[in-house]
Amino acid sequence: MTTRHAEGWQRDVAAVAEALFSSERGPPPAARVDWLVDDVAHFLSSVGGRSRLLFFASLQAVTRSAPLSILALGPFWRLSLERRVRALERLEHGPLALALFAVKTLLCLHWYEHPDTRIEVGLVDKVTALSSRRPPARGPR
Repeated sequence: MTTRHAEGWQRDVAAVAEALFSSERGPPPAARVDWLVDDVAHFLSSVGGRSRLLFFASLQAVTRSAPLSILALGPFWRLSLERRVRALERLEHGPLALALFAVKTLLCLHWYEHPDTRIEVGLVDKVTALSSRRPPARGPR
């Protein structure tokens, strides 16, 4: 897991993001996870208190219960990547699925805004910088 976010909710977001966006090749790039955490932090600083409360409550519910879902002790972020992935998969089918859905939704919205992710999934052909303006909408493809 990335070490930039050593404590608190940002560390938890990074740990969840690594599990969500990992693949058979391994964890996602650490720099992109850091970018995601910073982007989510900026977003949460600009939304209302209810939205922040809902996200933080959902994040806490996920990160505190996920280890228990695989019969592990200790904090979520200390679990191996494989165990974090398995724990989130278990939560998807349990009573906390809605809390996980709330966390996944916000993280996915921001993850797929990163220029490298947009290129990888075919949303744009070429991006030269993070500050690039979005191309105008062209309608259905």
